[in-house]
Amino acid sequence: MADPRFRAALRHTRTTAESEEVALSASYSVGDLVIDYKKMRVYIRGTDAGLTPNEFLIISLLGKHPGRVLTYKMMMRELWGPSSGIDNKILRVHMANIRRKIEENPNDPKYIITEVGVGYRMAEQGDIGASGAPPRKGDS
Repeated sequence: MADPRFRAALRHTRTTAESEEVALSASYSVGDLVIDYKKMRVYIRGTDAGLTPNEFLIISLLGKHPGRVLTYKMMMRELWGPSSGIDNKILRVHMANIRRKIEENPNDPKYIITEVGVGYRMAEQGDIGASGAPPRKGDS
């Protein structure tokens, strides 16, 4: 059985969903990445990514707001409460672990984009080309 804090945080991220498609389908997919909110699992190329509960909370929060930059402060407040402090080191560590599990090249991520000095953004379908790679500038 999941930790009560984990379940409460997950419920909270579900109730703040801005994407109607995500709310109706209980999943978000972009490229080869699928976030299944009902099963609390993330799949990459059809295989379970094996995320920890905290990693799932982070990626599910981003998946609820695709294309939108979520600030470090906002993410920490949503994930760990208002008393989480201002040090985003733990968030960066979790993000590095998530990227190792879902990205082909964690040093050049295509699903979770870092907005330097601001926060993170989940890719939208238009951000990833048919080949699974981010579109190059000038591609239409």
